[in-house]
Amino acid sequence: MNADFTDATLNGVSLVGADLTGADLSHANLNGADLRGADLSYTTMVSAYLGSAILTGAVMVDIQGCDDSLRLPDCYLD
Repeated sequence: MNADFTDATLNGVSLVGADLTGADLSHANLNGADLRGADLSYTTMVSAYLGSAILTGAVMVDIQGCDDSLRLPDCYLD
């Protein structure tokens, strides 16, 4: 996919089953986003905000920028 969502405001959106492989989600606001079953493999998430996001079944292989800059407060990571 390789979409560019840098600085995007995607809070509360439904991205259930979305193929976001290789997308740039740096500085994106995904607060409360529904990412169940989404493929987030090889995405870049520098300073992305995923507060209260639902990540049940999401594929998260080799995420770039996934250090202390990736904020996951209250995420549901079942």
